[in-house]
Amino acid sequence: GPARHRIATGGPCGFAGAVRLATHGRRGGARGAGLGRSIVQQGRHYGMDWLRIGAFGLLILYHVGMVFVPWGYHVKTEHPLPWVAVPMLATNAWRMALLFAVSGFATAMLLARQDGRIGRFLAGRMPRLLLPLVFGMVVIVPPQAWVQLVTQHGYAKGYLTFWLGDYFTAGEIHGIIVPTWNHLWFQ
Repeated sequence: GPARHRIATGGPCGFAGAVRLATHGRRGGARGAGLGRSIVQQGRHYGMDWLRIGAFGLLILYHVGMVFVPWGYHVKTEHPLPWVAVPMLATNAWRMALLFAVSGFATAMLLARQDGRIGRFLAGRMPRLLLPLVFGMVVIVPPQAWVQLVTQHGYAKGYLTFWLGDYFTAGEIHGIIVPTWNHLWFQ
């Protein structure tokens, strides 16, 4: 109908309209093709859940693949596999757009659940995002930065010396900014 057309074309309903339709649509949500039950129940869109799972699975495989492609990355193998570049290049045009679309839909759903109150939304999200980001920057990311420095820049210090001394200097070591969040920016 016209509402679906406006959503698909980004018309007056736009993305927020799609969320409203998904969360307050007829008879409890959109019907799955031939399933006879709602794919959107109690404000949850199970199709988007599966899309998010697939997108983040692809994200993990992509970053594992970065170790084996011939172009630069934080951690590299000595024996790159040129064939790995083919599927990675095939996903480059759309993988980030997919992640942002899934994230935008989830954000819109959360905002709708908060009745559009941005302050309440941010108060709920900040601890859930900032605490894991800080933990990641202090515990998860430093080994990656250290391995990159050792393997690509000849850094001679051990990990503990790096972590306790150099990592938290708020500067650069061989062009690598420390401390860093590397790929944690998209939590």
